[in-house]
Amino acid sequence: MSGAVPDYQMTAWLMAVCWRGMDSREQTDWTHLMWKSGKSIPRQSTGDYWIDKHSTGGVGDKTSLILVPLLRTITDECLGKGRVKFPMISGRGLGHTGGTLDKLESVPGFSCRLSLQQSSKLLEQHGFFMVGQTDEIAPADRRIYALRDATSTVDSIPLIISSILSKKLAESLNGIVFDVKVGSGAFMKNQSDATELAKGLVAASKHQGLEAVALVTDMNTPIGTSIGNSVEVWECWEFLKGQRDSELEQLVIALGSHMLSLASNGKYDLKSCEALLLEALSTLKCQRTFVEMFENQNGDWHEFEKIMAKGSAEHEEIIFRAPQSGLFLSCDALKIGKWVHQRGGGRNTASDAIDPWVGAILLKKCGEKVEKDEPIARVRLRKGDWSEQVELQLAEAFQWSAQPSSKKPLIHEVIV
Repeated sequence: MSGAVPDYQMTAWLMAVCWRGMDSREQTDWTHLMWKSGKSIPRQSTGDYWIDKHSTGGVGDKTSLILVPLLRTITDECLGKGRVKFPMISGRGLGHTGGTLDKLESVPGFSCRLSLQQSSKLLEQHGFFMVGQTDEIAPADRRIYALRDATSTVDSIPLIISSILSKKLAESLNGIVFDVKVGSGAFMKNQSDATELAKGLVAASKHQGLEAVALVTDMNTPIGTSIGNSVEVWECWEFLKGQRDSELEQLVIALGSHMLSLASNGKYDLKSCEALLLEALSTLKCQRTFVEMFENQNGDWHEFEKIMAKGSAEHEEIIFRAPQSGLFLSCDALKIGKWVHQRGGGRNTASDAIDPWVGAILLKKCGEKVEKDEPIARVRLRKGDWSEQVELQLAEAFQWSAQPSSKKPLIHEVIV
C-alpha cells in the first residue's frame, strides 16, 4: 500500500500463487494482512453476536434480502432484543451474476455508500446494515483485484478466499455462513472446485477466530422466479407475504438455520431453527423490517411500489410464449443471466451503469407440462429493444424434453 512494491513484482507474485497455491499458514497470514490493510467496524460490546452470510454469486440469488429481516425478527424474540447483529458488506454484480447492492439500489434513494461510522450507527440503532466496500475497508483488496483481473489470476482459490475474508473480517464478526454456488451460472463450474473453495473458506475463517459453515448449492438454474434487480426485490416482498418459490424457500431456510444455530450458541439445533424460521416467515414484523431495511438507508419504498405496479415510462413488459409443447425441463442460469445482462440489467466493468428495471419473471416450474404458445415468462426491457433476434436469444435459455428428467439437489453438501 506504500507503493514500495511495483505492480510488475506484485503480478509475478500473484501468478506464483496461482500456480503453486498456499499452505494453511500462508493463507492465514496473507488473509490477515489483507484485512489489516484497512479498518474494521468497532465493537462496543463483546456480549452480542455478529453474523453474516456470504454468497459466491449466481443468478437470481436474493437470499440476503430475505434473511436479514427474517433473522432479525427471530433473534430479537428468541435470543433477546439486540443480542444478534447483522453487519453486511455486500458486492455488486459483474457480467451475468447479480449483486446484492444493485438489487438494494433499485429502490429509489437507497444509499449503500456509508462510512464505517455511519454503518456502526445503523448497526447500533437497528441491528443491521447493508453497505458496500469503502476505501476504509481492505484497500489492498481493491488494488490487488485490479491486478488479478488484468493478469487472469482471478480463479486462484487462495486469492479468492483472502479477497472474500478480508472484507468479512472487517465486519468484526463472530460467525459466518457461506453459500458456495456451483453450476453453469456460478463462478465455480464443477463440484470439486466448489468443495475446495468451501473447505478453504471455512478453514481460513476458523483460523481467524470465526465460527463458520459452508453450503455448496446448485446454480444450474436461477434461484426463485425472478432475474433482474427490481424484480428480485419484488419477489422477496411477495415471498414474505406468502407467495413463495419452493427452492428459494428451501435455500433461505437452510442458510438461515445455520446462521440462527451459530448465533444461539447451540441453544437451538438445526431442526428447531427450521421450525422457528418457517413460523416467522409470514409475520407482519418481518414484513415491516424488510421495508425498514430500505428506509433506514433513505430508500423510498412507496415510490418503488408505485413503479413496480405501473411500470417505468421507458420500459415495456412482454409475454414470452412457449415455442413448442412439451415438458419444461429447465431454465439455464448462465443463459438467462447473460440475456438480462445484455439488455442492460448487468455490467461488464465496475464503473458501468445498470438498468434496475430490466428483468425476467419465470411463470413455469421445471418439470411442468407446457403447451405451445402458453406464457412461460414475463420480461421487462427498454422500449424498442424487443426484436425477433432478442426473442430467439431468450428462447435459447429454456430447455425442453419429451420425458421427465431428474433434477440435481439444491444443496449438494454442508461443510463445517
